[in-house]
Amino acid sequence: NGPLTRHAYEVRGELQRKLGQIEAALDDFSHAIALHPDIIEDRYHRASILRDLRRFDEAIRDLDEARRIDPKNRTTDLLVGSVYAASEKLLPAFEIFDRLLAQDSQYVAARRRRAELYVRLNRWDEAQRDISHLQKAQHPIDSKLLNAMKNHLATLSK
Repeated sequence: NGPLTRHAYEVRGELQRKLGQIEAALDDFSHAIALHPDIIEDRYHRASILRDLRRFDEAIRDLDEARRIDPKNRTTDLLVGSVYAASEKLLPAFEIFDRLLAQDSQYVAARRRRAELYVRLNRWDEAQRDISHLQKAQHPIDSKLLNAMKNHLATLSK
């Protein structure tokens, strides 16, 4: 068997991640990046794993490199906002999600993530506005987010 291709590492990395073999997935995405450093999707995968492992500085480094490769890719900013949210840097996370929504008010992923932050901060009115916006546009809403909102509304009616 010869060496794996970048795509093979990427596919195997996704499978490893789904199987819960996180360190192996991280290694596979690192190999994919080493073979083709300018493919930002592999950096996204690795940054997401690093975020989940709470290795926030490393995740941000990958995303900074993704931004250097493609400065206008809004997915990079979305992921940076997610890393900030996971690392409790909520103000910069809000700033990123707000900016993304100012550029495109229909950017569903940014609106979902901002609604999740509002719920975390018990800012229920703002969360409800974002959730309502998603519902009116018929976008699926994460059940955890909906349940948090329903629980809050139930406590108000008591």
